[in-house]
Amino acid sequence: MNFVDGWLWIRVDADREIGIGHVMRCLALAQVWRDAGGKVEFFCRDMLPMIREWLLEEGCHLTIFKQTGAIAEISELTERYCAIPHTERPAWIVLDGYKFDTEYQSNLRNIGLLTCVIDDYAHLPEYQADLLVNQNPASDRLNYPINTDCKVLSGTHYAMLRREYRIKTEFLSDGDKQILVLMGGSDRNNYTTLVLKALSHVNDPDLLIKVVLGPGFQYHDLVETFVKTAHHRVEILSGIRNLKPYFAQSELAIVAAGSVCWELASLARPMIVMTTAENQNIVAAGLIENDAAINLGEARLMTEKMLAGVIQHAIRDNPLREKLGENARKMIDGKGAERVVQTMLEIEQAVE
Repeated sequence: MNFVDGWLWIRVDADREIGIGHVMRCLALAQVWRDAGGKVEFFCRDMLPMIREWLLEEGCHLTIFKQTGAIAEISELTERYCAIPHTERPAWIVLDGYKFDTEYQSNLRNIGLLTCVIDDYAHLPEYQADLLVNQNPASDRLNYPINTDCKVLSGTHYAMLRREYRIKTEFLSDGDKQILVLMGGSDRNNYTTLVLKALSHVNDPDLLIKVVLGPGFQYHDLVETFVKTAHHRVEILSGIRNLKPYFAQSELAIVAAGSVCWELASLARPMIVMTTAENQNIVAAGLIENDAAINLGEARLMTEKMLAGVIQHAIRDNPLREKLGENARKMIDGKGAERVVQTMLEIEQAVE
């Protein structure tokens, strides 16, 4: 990795509606940028308090927009950019989110910022960027309408993982048959409780269920009430930043098909995945294509008994879980964020 001497701006949000997947992969980029010697500032409209504290403790700067709306944001970013001495201005801004349309991207490029757009499913009629990144499997099959000077990075080769998942660590099993449940940073439809109810139908007295409640989760009371009457052992994990030890010790993870899948894949963990949003379809499809997970499709169509049957089968089939985990590991090597930052530096050097 080349030495970085300058600022990186990142525009991203994290709230109960959006979730935290966007900001987590941006944090991975920020860590690589800072580790190489640079400085990072996040620009946000909405940011969950726990994530806000996390970014600041990582050494990043954080600005909350004074006014709402795309026009106001562009005006504030432009004013801020123009007020900085030329030699100290950031070269890049990263956009991660689906509300940053073509005009938003174009306006940032027009003020002199190199623009990196992180996308998932080619939802815009046109993209205006210097670099476009889609870390999902088979994303090279998407037809991105881009400007001629835009470079595209596609596939899990560029999956952006935070520092803890880039460091090789061995975790010894504590002997429990652990099932991990994580249905997103917010899980606004409370699919977590659906999964827990399904697990209550699984006939295995040795199960230890560890359920992760993200920083945007609002149904703590419902989950805690369920836990009190559960016949399996259930532990609630809340407010924990580094979930790697819990991921590594799980025999099976039941998760929403978001960015967490790449964290689990880096640890060769077998997964049962469900989609809770449209942008997760490409992740789930890619895992299935690589025989790296069991995909149950849309979470809203699941029933307790359907889910329980699949879980029961997966728990009993050790060779299946081992195969799924190993195939998932083959999809990712943990160096995606470094590759993205290196490409940004090469583009920056080429235009100087």
